[in-house]
Amino acid sequence: MGSFNQMESQLKRGYFNKLLGKQVKGSADTFGYALARLSLEQLRKMNANIITRARRNKVFAGGTIDGFSVVAIDGTEVFRTTSERWSCKHCRRSVYNKGEADETIYYHENLVGAAYVGKPPNLIIGLEQIAPGEGETTAALRLIKSLNQCHYRYADILVFDALFAKAPVIKEVLSQNKIAVIRLKQENYHIIEDAESLFAARSQT
Repeated sequence: MGSFNQMESQLKRGYFNKLLGKQVKGSADTFGYALARLSLEQLRKMNANIITRARRNKVFAGGTIDGFSVVAIDGTEVFRTTSERWSCKHCRRSVYNKGEADETIYYHENLVGAAYVGKPPNLIIGLEQIAPGEGETTAALRLIKSLNQCHYRYADILVFDALFAKAPVIKEVLSQNKIAVIRLKQENYHIIEDAESLFAARSQT
């Protein structure tokens, strides 16, 4: 759901009654208060248990797309503020200039996430925070390695956009004996030029 307010509205309508086994009251403020005090490591373990149980129950036995288990990797921004008080040491910092005397500093948190795509359930299998001064590719590489350690054979195919078309990412996917599908929008993208040169040098036999 898009916001805590949507969750509050659905709670009042009894949307979660069947899942929770009883009528539960809650507000947007309560959700925010609780999540601010949760242990991130505890949430990681809970999510890992969900993924493990889903795989044991053969939820993805028939694959998610055409018989293949497909996981998409992408980056997203989950938080942004201009208030330094609301930021933390893990936040990235960027400066936006409208004019010479009009400067705005943004504090934001970015993640690289991995989720099953295609046939539901589209479970989120992993998240990796992008550290200050770090790029999405570095975080994605760290995420892919941790997924292989925690959920061996978690997917047949990994899907990326053009930003992740870098040798370290592709090599890691291949080392895990998986297929990388990368959508490139630029015809003159360096990796395409390099590949064309390599293919042209190969024997036609």
